[in-house]
This record gives sequence, structure tokens and C-alpha cells, in this order.
Amino acid sequence: MDNSGINLKPPEEIKQIIDSFFKFIESEVIPLEKENKKILEDETKLYDENLRLRKEVLELRNYVRKKSAESGFYTIFVPKELGGAGFGPIASVFLNIALHAKYGPGRVLITPGKGLLISPLIAGFVEGPSSVILDLKDEIKKYVLPELLSGRKTQCFALSEPEAGSDIWSLKTHAEKR
Repeated sequence: MDNSGINLKPPEEIKQIIDSFFKFIESEVIPLEKENKKILEDETKLYDENLRLRKEVLELRNYVRKKSAESGFYTIFVPKELGGAGFGPIASVFLNIALHAKYGPGRVLITPGKGLLISPLIAGFVEGPSSVILDLKDEIKKYVLPELLSGRKTQCFALSEPEAGSDIWSLKTHAEKR
């Protein structure tokens, strides 16, 4: 506990997950970082002339995402009804704090940064299977979910209008369920 009386230590179950996650990173991801240090640490080598991630960087991130999925970390926060582990926001906060405290920002294969908003290690609502999928029809879920859960495919979440950008309160478009 800190002086505010709030317990800032993760529960034992979450601590074990964090420890396992770090072992995975040390055995699977850190060696890749070392092997590819020249392109991963130099921001001028991350992106091509069209300002997209270079093919080599994308391949590394895809590999890490698939390995993370095989190990069960990629889908750790995905709802159980979609095939994930179903850990909630408290576990997410503890894991992300620990991840950033240990590895820092901008590690292209580990943490967001260097122009990247997501980590290939953990599925987020932006690109991985998430609660966004809960409302899909079952026949679409059957087609989409296996690819997303395995890390073989990603999805894209976009939120924008010409006058609003990503300011959700300024959006004028809305959906009606029929």
C-alpha cells in the first residue's frame, strides 16, 4: 500500500501472469530485438518512403503476435465468450504498468512508441479480437475469430469523420440496429 491507502501490488494470480509474460518476452522477443537491432532502434529504418512500416519490421511484429497468441498472452484480455482468457481492466493496468516499467516505451516488438500505438504482444480493440466482435453475427464470428485469436490476421478499427477526426463527441454518423 502507498500512503493513500490504495493497494498498488498486483494480486498473486496477476503477478504470476506478469512473471510468465516476462519469461516469454525474454526467451522469444529479446533475441529477435538483438538480431534486428539495426532496423528496430533506428527510426529512419523502421518506415519506408511511403511512411509505412518496412516489410522486415512488419514480418517481425507478425511473428511476435503469432508467438504471443500460441503462448496465450495475445488473447489474455479478450472476453472468454470469444475464446480469450477474459482478464479484465485491473489485470490490464497491472500488466501494462509492469511491461512499461521493465521495458520502457518505443520497443517496436514489445511496447507502443515510435509512431506505433499498439504492441504486437497483446490484442487491443484497435487490431485484435476484442469485445467489438461480440455483436457480430455468429456466421461472421466463425469466419473471423480463429484468424484473429491465432494472430494470423488483424482487424482495423477506425473512427473518423472529416470534421471530427477521432473526437467521438463531434461525430455525426450513427448506426441503427435493424
